[in-house]
Amino acid sequence: MQQSPDRPSAVLLELGIAVTRVVRRHAALARPAGLTLVEFRALSVADGYPGLQLKDLALLMGLTPATVSRLAARLVRRRLLRRRSVPEDRRVVRFALSGKGATALASARRAAEAVLDARLAGMSGQERRDLARLTRLLLPRLATRLEAEA
Repeated sequence: MQQSPDRPSAVLLELGIAVTRVVRRHAALARPAGLTLVEFRALSVADGYPGLQLKDLALLMGLTPATVSRLAARLVRRRLLRRRSVPEDRRVVRFALSGKGATALASARRAAEAVLDARLAGMSGQERRDLARLTRLLLPRLATRLEAEA
């Protein structure tokens, strides 16, 4: 069934696909930081949720725990993520962004933002401010809440 282009949900789905397509197409710009798009996403999530467990990272990324386990191991080997066991329960492992990971993420974010800024350059200053204002309203409503998802 075709959704009305005026429904916010339909527009948001289109927006998500379009932004992903633009960033993926220009992912080579993140290569100076040495990150793939999925690594960029993982580091972004870890930045927002320091000390998260593997299951949380998988949930927030929408990937399987097995896939995220291999991804996290690769990022730990490259020293982009720090891994630590919880003393009270050594089975529990938590991940956090390392200093090197924070630097790589900041570099990749600047590259991605530059690509998106170039795409928005045709908008007026007021349109860009309106877009930023509406996006700030949307983000808290769209963000995955670990407590609600668990």
